[in-house]
Amino acid sequence: MNYKKETRDDFSELKRIPIYIYNAQLKKFDEICQKRKKTRRIVFCEAFQTYISLYIQGQV
Repeated sequence: MNYKKETRDDFSELKRIPIYIYNAQLKKFDEICQKRKKTRRIVFCEAFQTYISLYIQGQV
C-alpha cells in the first residue's frame, strides 16, 4: 500500500466532524467546563488529545 507522507499543511486546516453525545455525557462535559473555567472547544480538544495519546500507547 502507498501511504501519503503527512506534511505540516495537512494539519493546518480546521475540519468539522460530527459528534453524537448523550444528554448525561453533555451535562458532565458542561460540569467539567465550568469547573475548569474553559470553553467547550478547549475541553474537547484536551480530551481528544488525551485519547489519541492513550491510543498510541495502546491503553485504549
